[in-house]
Amino acid sequence: MLTRAATHLIMGATGAGKTTLIRSLLAQRPPQERWAVLVNDFGTARIDAHEKVVLREVSDCMCCTGRVTLSIGLVRLLRETRPGRLLIEASSAARPDALLAVLREDGITAAIDLRASVCVVDPRQFTDPRIGGREDYREQIAAASSIVINWRDATGVEARLAIARWIEGLAGAKSVTETRSGSVSLALVA
Repeated sequence: MLTRAATHLIMGATGAGKTTLIRSLLAQRPPQERWAVLVNDFGTARIDAHEKVVLREVSDCMCCTGRVTLSIGLVRLLRETRPGRLLIEASSAARPDALLAVLREDGITAAIDLRASVCVVDPRQFTDPRIGGREDYREQIAAASSIVINWRDATGVEARLAIARWIEGLAGAKSVTETRSGSVSLALVA
């Protein structure tokens, strides 16, 4: 019997710190565990793949035109690498309901254990209506089980309180973690 991969969906706007958060989690990977990272698009931050960390990319949008590509790529990745943990970095425009629908397909759910979903929020982007006002971004925040407010040191107390109220208005009372430079505990997704 195959062990199901503990799977986490990482969402957020471009530049919010999704890849940096993933690198923080990878740095805490138990040495004996094999992990996989599936990314929708490569940003400026890089993830180093090696023997125990497999990195794959889905080039089409995971949630719309690339749903079939995501399913095929995900099944192939799981069969070939048999990771103990899978981190999926969605594009900034991903629709979480569509992604979660793929992850809940019968053939996929047999191979993964869908756990925490995380949305990374950069407070500097919060006030930019081109980001904070986007429906897909708001959906990501609402769908996440945990919110990570990144670069906390870049904002004042009033701004942090405004962001907290904004997130609560979108997502209700959820787990909110404030961090610097995407550094989070592995317990966030355990």
